[in-house]
Amino acid sequence: MEPKHTVASSGARLPIEIILLIVESLVPQNDATRPILPASHPLTKTLLSLTRVSKAIYPTVCKLIWQNCLYLDTKSKLRRFRRYISKKSPITGRLPCDIYGSARLYLNPLPPKVSRSESAVDDGYSEHSRHDWAGYPMQDLRTIYILEDVLITLAPVLKTLIVDMPLRDIDPWEDVIILKSLRQGFEALVNVEELISVKDELYLGETAIGQYQVFTKWPKLRRLCLYNVMMEEQLWKDMASCPQLESAVFIRPDPSDDDLSNDDIKGGWARAWATANHRDTKRDGLVYEEPKMTIAFCNWPPYLPDFNSMIPHWQEVDPDNKISVLNVATHARYDRKARKRGPITSCQDWVRDHSLLGTIWSEVERKGQPVTPPIVFEEGQVEEDDDEWVDDDDGADWSDDDDSSW
Repeated sequence: MEPKHTVASSGARLPIEIILLIVESLVPQNDATRPILPASHPLTKTLLSLTRVSKAIYPTVCKLIWQNCLYLDTKSKLRRFRRYISKKSPITGRLPCDIYGSARLYLNPLPPKVSRSESAVDDGYSEHSRHDWAGYPMQDLRTIYILEDVLITLAPVLKTLIVDMPLRDIDPWEDVIILKSLRQGFEALVNVEELISVKDELYLGETAIGQYQVFTKWPKLRRLCLYNVMMEEQLWKDMASCPQLESAVFIRPDPSDDDLSNDDIKGGWARAWATANHRDTKRDGLVYEEPKMTIAFCNWPPYLPDFNSMIPHWQEVDPDNKISVLNVATHARYDRKARKRGPITSCQDWVRDHSLLGTIWSEVERKGQPVTPPIVFEEGQVEEDDDEWVDDDDGADWSDDDDSSW
């Protein structure tokens, strides 16, 4: 007795089970490094074509698209997606969120008209920033409302979120309605486990500096990646309010004072964690107890912090080295293409590309240089020359290279 569903070609018949295995094999099955694919990607086009092949494989293909191709980079796509997730299937009578389960989303429906790299100041707060609020995409209130609706609808199933929006183009004093709508949408995402914010620190403060981050409402958050965040006490408090947080990646962060190298990273996290978990922080010699935490700083090589002066203090705060502090070079020291684009654009491109490929966390782990006590060499032992920032130049002449361009 032959299977109920088969596909025939030139007299040969394949069981539908084999066809489904072939379809599923098109998409990488490694959850740790699964990409989010745009509509222009060949795999996305293949999956869309397969939706028109057979009713038997249609549900499986739609699930693969849902899990791997939620890439919203225009207003029209956002509107169509809102209509799609709001309609029940004529076959099952269920909504897509109920049918297909967990989702990962790339969100950039309102790209800026002017590149952020053209701004002279990269702090988002300075009165000297080159922002002309009138006419910016983030002023599109209708689209903001649609976005809020999409986020609230996806809240039960959204696990990974990549935000690539010009949120710093919003004026916290004048655009109160816009910010309120966005905060309501983002705060609803209580099931998000991974957040990557490409262009800023997920800037949604309705009262400018000092308001808690929206991710404090996400109890399942495990991994956090923010661009150009201020390394201040409030950040550690916000992070400590996320009980499952195990990794934080900061791209081109701003120091709390003048020099990031002088920021007490381990002490700041240890105090915030102890306070959030009702541990005694007043006694002398605070020692970090639990849990393990990775904090990574990503930047161009010359701009990475040098925490060597903090190591003796950190050994007292964290004697078991449960807080791992890493430095990650986003580009090779002599990467001329990165120099031409500048630090803002090249670093944002780096985090965006790796996030969409699903490799941001593994790349940080692979390239991260841990901040550890210096090696003490025994008498007669020679340290090997290992400059991790300098690539093999294949004999190229770098005599005209100007280090000041970094």
